[in-house]
Amino acid sequence: MKLRAVSLFLTLAIGAVCAQAQNSGGATHPKTSQLQSYSKQVDALTAQVSELRSTAAALQAKVDALAALVAPANLAGTYAVTGFQNELDPPVLKSSTNPGQPASVGSYVYTGTVTLSADGTGSFTAAQTGSYLVFGQPSLASANQAPGTVTFNWAFANGIVTLSAASDPHLDGVTFNVALGGQVMTHASANASDGTDVLIVLTRLSIAP
Repeated sequence: MKLRAVSLFLTLAIGAVCAQAQNSGGATHPKTSQLQSYSKQVDALTAQVSELRSTAAALQAKVDALAALVAPANLAGTYAVTGFQNELDPPVLKSSTNPGQPASVGSYVYTGTVTLSADGTGSFTAAQTGSYLVFGQPSLASANQAPGTVTFNWAFANGIVTLSAASDPHLDGVTFNVALGGQVMTHASANASDGTDVLIVLTRLSIAP
């Protein structure tokens, strides 16, 4: 009886193992599924990286093309001027030689054109429109000025246009940062000695023939 019981037990155990082996033989191991999923994710990331590299290369090519355009000869042309200026004037005390002046705040804009010639000369023509707030006065004072023209020399180096020999000394040494292949130039400055803050933007209108 004991031998028969042992024999039956072994027969049942071997049958169970075989059945398990048959069942597991047709199914994918969980770790194998995970590895396949990771492999697909890696492939997708590789494709994205490749696409980003292509996009970066295309952008760099455009940047290089714009940089190649920035040369003195290519900057010659006419630009629209859009400028903004704040002005703070402290009071001047009355004396025997000076009638005195109350404190004032000015705020105005410039509009006009700038022309850069290929020979290194240029001109600035603009009108001024705005107001002064004079302390102690009941109303605003006009800051409007009719269009005037200033001539100057200009030079370009290291991405910057510098003005010199200007007919108005205030423009001597003024610099403009050149951007977008010479399509836009900007200037920003603050002068503590006369209390002025200036922002000027030049946008290209035409190219010199």
